[in-house]
Amino acid sequence: MNRSEEELKALVKKAAKARRDHPTLIIPKAMRIATFTLEEGTDRTLHMRVHRASVPPPQTVKVANSSSPSSLSTLTPTVSTLPKPERIWLTSAGAHQKHANDLKIKLHHNAAHKRATSLYASEQSKPEVETKMSARVVSKLVFGEFGVEISKRTIQPEVAEDRIAGMVFVYTGKGRRQAQKDDAPPEQKLCAKQACAIQWCLAKRDHKEHLCKAVIDEWKECCEKVRNAKILEHGVHPNHDE
Repeated sequence: MNRSEEELKALVKKAAKARRDHPTLIIPKAMRIATFTLEEGTDRTLHMRVHRASVPPPQTVKVANSSSPSSLSTLTPTVSTLPKPERIWLTSAGAHQKHANDLKIKLHHNAAHKRATSLYASEQSKPEVETKMSARVVSKLVFGEFGVEISKRTIQPEVAEDRIAGMVFVYTGKGRRQAQKDDAPPEQKLCAKQACAIQWCLAKRDHKEHLCKAVIDEWKECCEKVRNAKILEHGVHPNHDE
């Protein structure tokens, strides 16, 4: 059955009105109410026409201090009125000053981090449990001293893993580690670094290739300096048993 365009428009309006009156009504049933035939009820083009006609047009919004309706609909995305910040082009002197300021902040934060880890490590080394300060108390003390908050969740794992800022660990003959401060003699620091390098090389399967002769000679020289320093300090050989 061929209908004219005017008849189709009238039936589409009728089906659309039925959908607006009953929002849960599906399009085929609305078209059946509008006396569409079964063949027309399966036409996807007519389905889309009914769907478009059943959707109400967007409402207009009245602007303040104006009696005429606005052309902007509620579906139009709003434009932000926040001014876009202008890009700052630093000069050579400005970039240098910015780098200096960032470096000062970084050094200050590093000093607070070093203070927190070293203080908590010294507290944990105390034999009396009652006198030990917790990580939360240490964090508050450091915040009051430096104005930088170092979380207790940052302090505790680093101290537990011996990653204490400002401390150098040296392996003793009995397999235990002994902590030294940053003001230790340079030869002791170098000796500690070489000892770690020796242990890393020995841990490799092909240690004979990694363990270079220059590293061994430098490590032996450092150990000799430390041994001579102990002899001059105590007047006895460091391995002398008394």
